[in-house]
Order: sequence, then C-alpha cells, then structure tokens
Amino acid sequence: MPDFLCIGAQKAGTSWLHRVLAQHPGLGFPGGKEVHYWDWVESGRKPPDLEGYRRLFSGQPERRLGDMTPAYATLREETVRTLLAAFPGVRVLFVLRNPIERAWSAARMFYGWSQLEPDEATDEWFLPLLQSRGSISRGDYEMTLRRWQPHMRPGQLLILHYEDLLGDPAQSVRQVCDHIGVDAASLPEGSERALRARVREGPPRELTPFLRKELDRIYRPRIVSLQRYLGRDLGHWLDSLGRT
Repeated sequence: MPDFLCIGAQKAGTSWLHRVLAQHPGLGFPGGKEVHYWDWVESGRKPPDLEGYRRLFSGQPERRLGDMTPAYATLREETVRTLLAAFPGVRVLFVLRNPIERAWSAARMFYGWSQLEPDEATDEWFLPLLQSRGSISRGDYEMTLRRWQPHMRPGQLLILHYEDLLGDPAQSVRQVCDHIGVDAASLPEGSERALRARVREGPPRELTPFLRKELDRIYRPRIVSLQRYLGRDLGHWLDSLGRT
C-alpha cells in the first residue's frame, strides 16, 4: 500500500519536494512522481484496478513509498472516501500557495506549451484558462480540505504553505519527513536547495490589470473563507493579489 500521498497543490513546489524526498534512502516512488491512478479512474481514462495500484507499492518493506499526484486535490468526495477506506493509514501532504499566483503560474505553463507568439497570447486567450472549472478547483483549497478531512484521523494530514517552503526549505523538509515517519538526517546535505528552480512557472509574462481584476474576483472570497476554515491569517495573500 502507499505509505504517503501528496495531493497538491499544482504549481506549489511538489516537483521540488519529490526531487528532495527521492534522495532519501528510506523513501521511494515506484510509480514515478505522479501515478494518476485515482483521478484517471474517476474520469474514466483508466479502468479500476485497485489491486494493481496496491501491488505497485509492495515488495519494498524497508522503504516508505509514495504517490505525489497534485490532481488528487480535485477528486470527488466519493473517490476520496474509497481511497481512504482502502488505505486508512496513509499519510497525506497538501501544499498551499496563494491561489492567484498558482493560477497564473499554471496559465503561463500552458502558454509555454501553446507555441503562440507573445502578441497572440492576449487577455482573451488567457481568460478561459483562468476561468475554467479545472483551474478554479485546483485553487479552491477549502473545498479540497472539506472533501478529505472528514475521512481522516487527527494528524493524518500535514498542511504546508509554499511561502514556508521558500523561507525555510530545510525545516519544511524536516516537517514532511517527520510526518511520513523517516529521519530527515538521512537526506544528502543541501538536498533542499534551489526550490525556485523546481517550480516550472512557464515563460515570464506580466499579469495584466484586466486579468488581475478577474482573478481577484474569483479568489478573494475563497481566500477570506479559507482563513476562517484554517484559523490562519492569510492577509499576505490578500495584500499581494495578482503579484507573481
């Protein structure tokens, strides 16, 4: 069975976290970083094969094995319930990033893949990406937590914040290792460096006033609600809306 899952958020440093954890001799990722089992089964892209998924994480009793698929943040509650019933002891990680910065980073990534010339990537081209259900659901952290937390035991979920990863990556890695149940001291020295280089932001692109206003409209109420839900001040997100 998987010992731990990282369910996102997309564009919140999960590639960096995977790179660091993969260097730990007591950890492993037999399916690579992103297995995409649960989201692809949910969407019909892959047939259900729970025993095959379970076998993927067998045969290495000396290591704790993980699946870091940020798309799991958008799973329906029924799928989450099935997952946690199958693996009730799995440790879960969730990294939160200012959802406007997250959304713009993802949009820039898609722009980088698009082969558009800079003058072709207009506000009108970006707007459907930012307004899409997929983009908004990836930044609706409260909805994710409301789907996952009722089915977990106290202490099963570790919530991290992207700015804490930036400010003190070594401490953040220690928190993750403690949560998973391995000793962070076994990591190679300096393995937590270069976080910024591991977040694939896409080509540099300034957020226009028009798009900033639209992202403010979408996410400001969600940030305010998330503050109440978490009991944590997220005023720095509100103060920096639209900055990348």
